[in-house]
Amino acid sequence: YLHRVLGRAPTWRERFDHFHCFACTVLDRVYFVREQTDDFEINLRGDAAGHDTLAQGRGGFMLGAHLGSFECLHSIGKSFPGVRVTMVMYPDNARKFHGILKALAPGFELDVIGIGHAGSTLAIRDAIQAGRLVGLLGDRFLGADAVRSPGVEIEFLGQPALFSDGPLRLAMLLRQRVLFVVGLYLGGRRYDVRVESLADFRDPPTERGAREQLVSQALHDYVGRLEALCREAPNNWFNFHDFWREDDVA
Repeated sequence: YLHRVLGRAPTWRERFDHFHCFACTVLDRVYFVREQTDDFEINLRGDAAGHDTLAQGRGGFMLGAHLGSFECLHSIGKSFPGVRVTMVMYPDNARKFHGILKALAPGFELDVIGIGHAGSTLAIRDAIQAGRLVGLLGDRFLGADAVRSPGVEIEFLGQPALFSDGPLRLAMLLRQRVLFVVGLYLGGRRYDVRVESLADFRDPPTERGAREQLVSQALHDYVGRLEALCREAPNNWFNFHDFWREDDVA
């Protein structure tokens, strides 16, 4: 990853800085889940559509990435009181993740929907109807995903990689606007939260080809924004696995 994003072989210091950045965001989670954020400098910015979605409190989709800190997004509630976040993840990961957070902050409650079972879609629909923002991470395609969809191959940092269009198709099914949301770590106690409109599926076209085009365009826009942020803040992407499936080739 670092070789691709930097356009050259990384130095040992750049490799160290990457892991150090990851470690800092992991440790900062302790403060975020305990709502001890007064000593942090968190800058919230985005476009008008993203701002309006948060201000209206009607719920919707947030499509994020393994980029920076997702936990710092809970700080959005200070600027938009009443905003609540529900995360969608695989059941095993959800149980482990929630168990760790509860151990760190017994009073912390994170709503989690386990993906991959019959009631997942209905649970996501109910959460949105209750005014919650439902967050998914769109930059990891696992073997289990291939059962439902073969994935979409899109060039990412100079080489094709698989991405899932499932979250976008679900957003269209539920007729929701999709926000692209990330919390970049800037060093020290500084974070930059970006909230931008990615796609609007509230009134999708009836013609199937047009719907497919909307989903495809939204997915390519997502990958383009992810790549731009990786180049802007290369130490913030924490997908520490064989993202380009090079091990499979070997």
